[in-house]
Amino acid sequence: MIAFLVFALALAAAAPAAATVPPGGAAVEGEPVGLAEVLRLVRERSPRSDAERARVGIAAAEQTAARVYPNPGLDFSNTHLTSGTNTGAAEERTFVLGQPLLIFGQRKERRRTADLEVAAAQATSDAAIAERLHQARSAFTGLLAAQERVRILDEERADLESVSRIVTGRAAAGDKSTYDALRIDLERRAREAELAAARAEVQEASGALATIVGVPGWHPAATGELAPEGIDAQDEETLWQAASQQLPALQAARRESEAARAGIDLAKKERLPVPVLQAGGQFTQDAASDSFVAGLSLGLPVFDRGQGEIARASARSGAAELESAALAAETRADLDRALAVLRERRGALDQLDRDVMGRLPDLRRMSEDAYREGASDILDLLDASRTRAAARQARLDAVEALVQSEIDVLALTGQVDRIGPAPEAASPAAPPAH
Repeated sequence: MIAFLVFALALAAAAPAAATVPPGGAAVEGEPVGLAEVLRLVRERSPRSDAERARVGIAAAEQTAARVYPNPGLDFSNTHLTSGTNTGAAEERTFVLGQPLLIFGQRKERRRTADLEVAAAQATSDAAIAERLHQARSAFTGLLAAQERVRILDEERADLESVSRIVTGRAAAGDKSTYDALRIDLERRAREAELAAARAEVQEASGALATIVGVPGWHPAATGELAPEGIDAQDEETLWQAASQQLPALQAARRESEAARAGIDLAKKERLPVPVLQAGGQFTQDAASDSFVAGLSLGLPVFDRGQGEIARASARSGAAELESAALAAETRADLDRALAVLRERRGALDQLDRDVMGRLPDLRRMSEDAYREGASDILDLLDASRTRAAARQARLDAVEALVQSEIDVLALTGQVDRIGPAPEAASPAAPPAH
């Protein structure tokens, strides 16, 4: 058994040790960035956000087209006598200029529909950017948690070093065998391996955040405290009212429905005939004469009365109404789910703080005293150390899960860019871990 432990220790010593992290410092080297800055970057510098806003320009082009008057037309005809008796003039030339007249309100309806299409496109763009903000905020929280996990593991490794000094002192005094010193050193090496893996997770989380923001070569290091904001998960009706009024996705669905209804009105206007006012001149040779020509051209809606366009607009409007209703129902159900999860996770964190975290300092003191007094062995001491480390990691996981639940609620209520605790809400403070 001793030979196996010595061999394992030699392997651990050959592996490179992970670099330490200053207590409370950033988990990885990188550019420090706060949540507000991340959200600003997503809005202002993200290529994806620029692409979403560019879609609004397509609708704006239709807005420009809707304000343009129809072009006039020019007709020319030439009549040349080729045979028979000349009854007037051997050659006649006729020039007629025609101007379509939108006298039934088509241009006004086109402008109104185009304005609504632009509003719908803008709302859709805002909804897409809001979803990206949601992803960025979740990724930022994950990066904060990963950095905090590194800090906790580094502190636990330092605690093991202090415990190692206790074991080494007893072994030097002859009270304990070198097995205890070897065992604690192996435990410390294992903790260093966990720390190296946690550092890799920080790098991955940092890269994920940079990908969402869309900044190549950026290595962000999150700043700030990983703490819940204290969202009131009980007032479901108030939160739903906020969601129905502020959620960009619901606003986009309503704008799309409005634009679709306007499309029906436009199709009904467009089916009306457009009269063309004509004016020009007729010029003859031989018996030279000049004549003024005037007329009015009007299409007859006998077969095509706009049935197809009206049917398409009506179908689009119906689909948009159903989509808006379905999205509202799904959002309400999703909000109910998110609030239920938020309440459960808050209860789990409260229970962990109440039943576990406050007892960790006593566990450490009692385990070290028992080992010094010979009332326990090295395995009991290491088990107590692992229990403390697991409890701190469990609380970090619970806090991260709670914050992520709050982010989901904020996103579902159209407040994903809100920063800071809600009014009259306090974030629970972390109890001492040692």
